[in-house]
Amino acid sequence: MRTCPQCNSVFPEDYLFCLNDGTMLAENDAEQETVVQARFAQPTSALSPDMIAECVSCGLANRGNSKFCKKCGTALGVSASSQEPLPPFSFPKMEIHPLSSGGQPIAAKDFASQSHPPPFGETVAVASPTFVPPIFNGPGGSQSGAGSRKSQTNLLAVIGVMLAAVLGGGAYWYLTLPHPAESKLDKAITGNKILEPAGENAYEFYKQLKQQGADPKVLAKFEDRLYPILTDRPKELLKTVLEPGITEKRVEEWQDAVKMLEWAVDMRPSENQVAAKAAYCKGRVHYLLEQKDQAIEQWKKSADLDKKWALPLNGIGLIFNERRDYDTARTWLRQAVERDPKWPIPYNNIGTSYYYQKSYPDALAHYRKAVELAPKWARPHAWLGSIALENYEYQTAVSEFEQVLAPDAVGAAEMNLEKIRKQLEEARNMASYESE
Repeated sequence: MRTCPQCNSVFPEDYLFCLNDGTMLAENDAEQETVVQARFAQPTSALSPDMIAECVSCGLANRGNSKFCKKCGTALGVSASSQEPLPPFSFPKMEIHPLSSGGQPIAAKDFASQSHPPPFGETVAVASPTFVPPIFNGPGGSQSGAGSRKSQTNLLAVIGVMLAAVLGGGAYWYLTLPHPAESKLDKAITGNKILEPAGENAYEFYKQLKQQGADPKVLAKFEDRLYPILTDRPKELLKTVLEPGITEKRVEEWQDAVKMLEWAVDMRPSENQVAAKAAYCKGRVHYLLEQKDQAIEQWKKSADLDKKWALPLNGIGLIFNERRDYDTARTWLRQAVERDPKWPIPYNNIGTSYYYQKSYPDALAHYRKAVELAPKWARPHAWLGSIALENYEYQTAVSEFEQVLAPDAVGAAEMNLEKIRKQLEEARNMASYESE
């Protein structure tokens, strides 16, 4: 026989759970078993249908006044279609229910505080506990079946909405935080650190922002500040080849100009004039590195991008002059003159192409046009002085060489002034000899 440790009721050997409170039963001695058998002399099968309570979980027929199944401990008196879990045992802040073999929670009074050792020599399988949140319905706080599930669903929905709001708000807050590179880029622009120093310049911070998918509006804000800087600085460098007599800059400066202008082109791809300047500066880098073919290629590209700009065409003509291909040189130089008739440099270069072919009348015409457009420019005066000296026009040679050596001459520092002085001395001597 077995005894309930909770209410001390005694039951037959094949009973595993108390019919009164569902507590797991413990074994009795022989004397107790005899007493219990006397109490239940009539077998269950002999009872009338109204005195039998069938377990909805395991199908066992129990006595009609039983509250729990003697085999599996499931609560009796509830139909399978409407069976609802009884109020669970309440631990502090949470509730734990043991499960029946059918997966339904079993009400167990003070279940957690009881000790339920299995019968000697047997192993009792106990399902894993399931946490059931306490949902109370109505003013009395009682828990009901369908209402309980509906309340649980509503609560979970509310919790889901609140969680989504919190997570969504957090995500929005995170996504709207300024990128760390933004403040660095701002400081670099303000501090005029466009390309230098390495690791602390505007170029690197801008590229970092763009590669990491920064908001286009944020990038546009910085581009509005950067674009004028990127396009204005190379203008100063281009003056060395646009205006007569300015000293040529170092190749590193042209390389920086390439980087700035290509950066500007990346911001404003439709600006063909800026793209033309970028290609010209790249060609200038090749030219200074003695990569003349690459320079010609870039200057042709530049001339195509800006069909009104004469500078790249003049550069191509200059290279062919250096190669002593004077006819080809003049083809390109004349196109430069057509694009900008008031620019003196192509006229000087055309004159030089004729000078080396000893076609002095044509050379003189173009040097004089250059002097007309740039009276203080020393170079065409030097060529005019050399032609006059070869033609025995010594007084004219003296006049031209003196203008090369004048204090206000433009570009004289780029010339071989020692040679000019010797030519001037020779012209003066011959002019003095002729005047005697």
